Amino acid sequence: MRQIYNSKNKVSYSTAKLLYKTITYFAIKKALILQDSSQSISTILSLNNSITIATTPNGVFDMIYADIDALEKSSTLENLFSYMHNDTVLIFNSIYNNITNTTLWEEIKQHPKVTVTIDVFRLGFVFIRKEQAKENFSIRT
Repeated sequence: MRQIYNSKNKVSYSTAKLLYKTITYFAIKKALILQDSSQSISTILSLNNSITIATTPNGVFDMIYADIDALEKSSTLENLFSYMHNDTVLIFNSIYNNITNTTLWEEIKQHPKVTVTIDVFRLGFVFIRKEQAKENFSIRT
């Protein structure tokens, strides 16, 4: 399997391809990356040079990519919601890497503000669209 490497993080080719398709489909203009080692994700997102990439929260974003481990340690889901608008996509990595992440993913899916989740095994996509009914999807890529 092909992978994009940096010193602390690796992203599979299929994950990189999915992220690139996501930024195209949702017409992402401003992205926030909250991950200990964000260089690989930044590299993927910067392939589309019209995207502004931030690593510290400031304002609202069209996409937020977060390490689910960091959510438990330093940030709350409510804080992430404050950086989102109705059409923002929030993406968590490693949702099934361990029991803690899996439990946290299940809690995120049950949160009252979360209307749609899409589980693609490696990544979890979260939406807070007010006009949409609550649904949880599982797609295996």
